[in-house]
Amino acid sequence: MSSQKHIGDRVREMRLKRGWSQAVLADMCGVSQQSINTLEQRETDNPRSLLKLAEVLDVTPEWLSSGTEGITPDNFIAARQKREIMDTAIRLRDTREALGLSVTDICRQTGADPEKWSAWERGEAMPEIAVVMLMYRWYRITLDWIYLGVGHGLPSRILENLTDVDYRRRGLR
Repeated sequence: MSSQKHIGDRVREMRLKRGWSQAVLADMCGVSQQSINTLEQRETDNPRSLLKLAEVLDVTPEWLSSGTEGITPDNFIAARQKREIMDTAIRLRDTREALGLSVTDICRQTGADPEKWSAWERGEAMPEIAVVMLMYRWYRITLDWIYLGVGHGLPSRILENLTDVDYRRRGLR
């Protein structure tokens, strides 16, 4: 990739590669969608959230800011694992929202700690399997869906709601 690209071009490229909207990336980085938009529109070249952007996008801060030193063989596996955790986090959050539940509500139902749940939704760790199994018991949400993104066997009402949540995140609705 050319180092003559602007940091916003690299952010946009990596965001689109993952199929994320600006809103999803902003949410994962803890910034506003406007901040991501401003960066991608080349209105700034010095984001305050550079380290978090690099972490979420699975690239080095150096590559993000200058276009040099991309993903290396040494960090490829770690980057892939982080991406899988982030994908799981997005599915967990979207599923909870599709069910119409708050973090507090779903934690009451599954016995999960709300702080842990929030950390799972931020992609800081994988959700505990015992909790995901309780999601199946209460809502018929499969382990395959949460961990792998394979949606077979999900109740149709939840699939419809998940589609709506996904479209909203991508800015299509």
